This record gives sequence, structure tokens and C-alpha cells, in this order.
Amino acid sequence: MGAITLKDALESLDPANDAQWTADGLPRMDVVETLIDDKAITRKDVTEADPELCREVATKRREEAQKAKEAEEKQDGIRPEVQGRQEEAQKIDPQEQLRADIVTLDEQIKELGVEKNAIDKIIIETQRQRDALQQMSFGNHSAAEDTKARMAFIKSQNEARATRYERGRKILQIVGKDGLTPKCRLDQAMMRKTARGMRRPPARTPKQL
Repeated sequence: MGAITLKDALESLDPANDAQWTADGLPRMDVVETLIDDKAITRKDVTEADPELCREVATKRREEAQKAKEAEEKQDGIRPEVQGRQEEAQKIDPQEQLRADIVTLDEQIKELGVEKNAIDKIIIETQRQRDALQQMSFGNHSAAEDTKARMAFIKSQNEARATRYERGRKILQIVGKDGLTPKCRLDQAMMRKTARGMRRPPARTPKQL
């Protein structure tokens, strides 16, 4: 390969070729030496020639150059067509052109109306499916909530029943400890009254009087 300038050699490096770059993303010196046919070249010379050059920068430069080339080619392809339209426009009567534009716009409006109707139908069907799923979700949620509420009520009733039982058991323990009877005072009074009545003397008969 013939010798080229250092700047041209750096611009010719391919960022996609691993063999031309170091692990740090810098140009390999042996590749640069081969391109310019100069074994005395140093890293300092390379840095001074292009201070920003690294593999990442080279990749961006290559992409920008490719985009610019594509844009230029596209522009070159459009120019004849635009020029032809301009020439045709000069030959057309302005009034006729306006009428043609109006007809074209009317056709576009009609096509858009058809597309809008189709889109409206899709939206309505999608909303219907969404409402059905939401209703299903609400029903499942309500059933789950009802079951949860019933279980919570049963649990609270069981806890209240257990609390009352425990309270009554403790009261009975206390009453038994003091030597008292668990019956109320009215029951105790009635028991005493019945006992006294049983010890009364028998009623006197007329003969005894």
C-alpha cells in the first residue's frame, strides 16, 4: 500500500475493524506506521494531527458522513422532479389548479371520514370490552369482600363469646373462693323464706281451740 499523509491515514481507519484500534479505543501505531510508511511516527504525532480521534469519535464521524451522503443523494434525486413540477405548474391555469386542488381535498375528506367511522367503531368495541372486564373485576372483588366481611364477623362473634365465657369463668372462680353461692340475692332470700316456712307449727284445728 502506498504511503499517504498522517491525516489521511487517520481518516481512513475503520472503527468497525478491531485490528486497527487498541483496547483503549486509540489507533494502533503499527497500522498507522504501515499506512504512512514511516516507522518514526509517534503517538504524540498522532495526537497532534487529530486530538479528538478515538474509536468512538471515528464511529460518529463515519455515521455523520454516511447520513450527509444519503441526504445529498436524496436531494439530487428530488431536484429533477421538483423542477418538472414547477415547469408544469407554469403551464396550468391558476383557476383550474384551484378547482383540482378542491376536488383532491374533497376526496381526502371523504376518505378520512370513512377511516374515522372505522376508528369510532373500534373505539366503541374496545370500550365495551373494557367495561365488561371492569364489571367482571368489580363482581369478583365484591364477592371476595363479602366473604371477607362474613369471616370477620364470625371471628368477632367467636372472640366475643370466648371473652364472655372467660369472664364468667373468672367470676365463678372468685365466688367459689369466697365461699359464696353463685345465685343472686333474690334466690337466696327465697330459699331462706321457704326454709322458715317449713319449720312453722301446724295450724290449729277447731277442736284444739
